[in-house]
Order: sequence, then C-alpha cells, then structure tokens
Amino acid sequence: MNVDYHSDSLVKATLYTSQKKPFLTGEIPTLIQWGIRKLERRFPGLKVVDSTVYPERVEMVLDFKRLDEDLLRVLQS
Repeated sequence: MNVDYHSDSLVKATLYTSQKKPFLTGEIPTLIQWGIRKLERRFPGLKVVDSTVYPERVEMVLDFKRLDEDLLRVLQS
C-alpha cells in the first residue's frame, strides 16, 4: 500500500509483544484484526488505513483527520 506519510493526520503505530517474542500466532492474528476493525466503530472519524499482524508486532497506519482523540487513548482501547 502506498501511504502519504507527509499528512499531519496520519500516524504509523507499531506495537510489539513482550521482549519481541513471536506470540501472535494461530488464531490470535484473526482476533487482533477483528479488534482493529472495531476501532473505527468505537472512535467514529478514525480511519484504519492499513494494518498488518506479524508474530512479534502489529503495525497500523491510522488517519486522525476527523477525530479529536489522541493516539494513546485509541491504542489503549
């Protein structure tokens, strides 16, 4: 995916597992993707531009253009 990271509203967030160990395997990636899709419903105005689940991390590109919440609050949910 080609994303314009020069936009002030786009944020790339990477969340790592404890000690960067490959814990995100089996059915866990499916559950994580489900949770990521729910973020847009929980925070109307937030757009998940891209997301990928790896065994040791989750990477997301979030568009905050129409949302007044901050990154930390969204990721903690």
